Amino acid sequence: MNVIAIDTAGPVIVLCKLHLEMAAYIVVSDSPWFAAAELDRATRTARFSIADVPAGEYQITVWHKKLRLLDGTSRVVVPRSGTAEVSVVLTTAPRAKKGA
Repeated sequence: MNVIAIDTAGPVIVLCKLHLEMAAYIVVSDSPWFAAAELDRATRTARFSIADVPAGEYQITVWHKKLRLLDGTSRVVVPRSGTAEVSVVLTTAPRAKKGA
């Protein structure tokens, strides 16, 4: 077994030498606040929740192997108490701005 240390945030693609159709996508985050969302194919929506985020303004970064954020970035303001909601729109449009 090979062990690799990854010290740079971003997506990492791991390919199988024996089965060319097999690939694993690993997203390395430099933030302790992250979530994975699963698409509901019937409604074409997904929900996610990130707990214990300190109050403040944040930039949302989204990664998908084929889709991009429609406007490139998305911001959310987290209040001192309660919850914050943000709408993120992904697209296959070739001219969409690339996210950070």
